[in-house]
Amino acid sequence: MPDTVIKASSYLIIWADKDESQAGLHADFKLSSAGESVYLVNNSFEIVNYAQFGKQTADVAFARIPNGTGNFMEQRPTFSQNNEDLTFTNMIEINDQIKAYPNPVESSLTIEISNTKSEHYSIINIFGQIVDQGVIRNSTHIIDASHFTNGSYLLKIGQNHLKLMKH
Repeated sequence: MPDTVIKASSYLIIWADKDESQAGLHADFKLSSAGESVYLVNNSFEIVNYAQFGKQTADVAFARIPNGTGNFMEQRPTFSQNNEDLTFTNMIEINDQIKAYPNPVESSLTIEISNTKSEHYSIINIFGQIVDQGVIRNSTHIIDASHFTNGSYLLKIGQNHLKLMKH
């Protein structure tokens, strides 16, 4: 990597794809999609920052929330922008029939379903454990999420799946 200075409040994209023939700054190594560790070191080889990540998902970023200081969380990619600027949208919609908000979730999650039929739901953490489940019987259903830890979750309603974040 060439000597590079990143100005305050700036962003630098380094592609870790071992494809130095492409435009932009490409590292001469690849990161494994199965997971590994990345270290940022200074000229004295002191560790400035590091990240350990597990198996990666296409089009999902691994970012510190709050930007640059918080814990690493999965979110929408924020190419050259502050991580909080493009976190998962505040409302998720599926087939114009199911809406869930807010996302990221704070203390409660509201689910709106346009049809009147009862739907079973479950909320699953990144370890595959069900942290909440029940039946939605009305067009609006509120889930207490205050006991969820910060991180990524999957909301499953019938055959539909929604990705949620908890801050």
